[in-house]
Amino acid sequence: MKPTNAVNDAVKPIFVFGYSRSGTKFMCNLLEKATKGKISHLGELHYFGRLSVSPQDTIGSLRQAEELIVKLSKQYIKRMDCPYSSAQEIQEVVGDVLVKNQNIKFKYQVLSIFIKALQDDLQALRLCDGTPRNSYYIEEILTVFPEARLIFMLRDPRDCIFSQKRKPFQVWDRGGKAEAFRLFFNYNPILMAKFWRSSVKNLMKYVGDDRVHLVKYEELLSESAKTLNSLADFLSIPEEDLSEFSGTIKVNNSRKFVEGLSRGEISLIEKVGGEEMKSMGYDSVVTQPLGLGLGFSYFFWLIRLVAFSPFVYILNLSKFFNAAHEIKKRIMS
Repeated sequence: MKPTNAVNDAVKPIFVFGYSRSGTKFMCNLLEKATKGKISHLGELHYFGRLSVSPQDTIGSLRQAEELIVKLSKQYIKRMDCPYSSAQEIQEVVGDVLVKNQNIKFKYQVLSIFIKALQDDLQALRLCDGTPRNSYYIEEILTVFPEARLIFMLRDPRDCIFSQKRKPFQVWDRGGKAEAFRLFFNYNPILMAKFWRSSVKNLMKYVGDDRVHLVKYEELLSESAKTLNSLADFLSIPEEDLSEFSGTIKVNNSRKFVEGLSRGEISLIEKVGGEEMKSMGYDSVVTQPLGLGLGFSYFFWLIRLVAFSPFVYILNLSKFFNAAHEIKKRIMS
């Protein structure tokens, strides 16, 4: 099914995504600052996967459309330095446009109205959604927004997973004990490496599509000016808007996994990452066989995965519109 509604045809958002902890939030903030708000970011809307799984998901009534606007508004207001003071204010802005579009049949039309209304209200050229999990929904995004621009943030999976390993403790220190608890149970290098691999496999289907642009995190650090100039060309914005920010990028924020992960964890990630890691230029660092050590590490994390699965499922259930569909997206790709 190809969307054809007029509102949708007029909306050309930017989607920044990639496996978790790949620099998506940094990129969204950079685009907004560099363009002085001409590209304004929406934080993480989590529409695809959490609020809808298919372009064919329908809306039964205006009330259901309003309820979807409420959920999107609650996501948007979470972004740091949101230009609106409350979710209610966002709903009022979008609601004024929603009532003028009564012929709504599909959920994606509500998302289109949400983005277009805010884009006009903010006087922005484009809005940007930075939901990482959108890396599993490239087909759905391009079906709904054929004129969108997609930026895939790619980072060494070992660094991504190390960052996820320490995140529960960082969240705990900030007082988010419930979220820290969830993140702690979520941690598993085998499963996370599989998620990373699935996102990259999905990306590979779109090599050559001029609507999809790859940004390697490591190249953003080591060759920032070149990487940002290429991105500016992709988005059709002046190169100088982005290049002046090249000096603000941390250059020593890679390969921290060497000290932060055990050799067993690193080896497991490299085994699961397989050809996708190699094809993206991430060579193995554990070259000597671990023997029984690798077997023990694999056995430990496999047992933990099985033992913690009920808790992980319950703790993450609210994050999914359709848990079975989301698991299939992340593992079966």
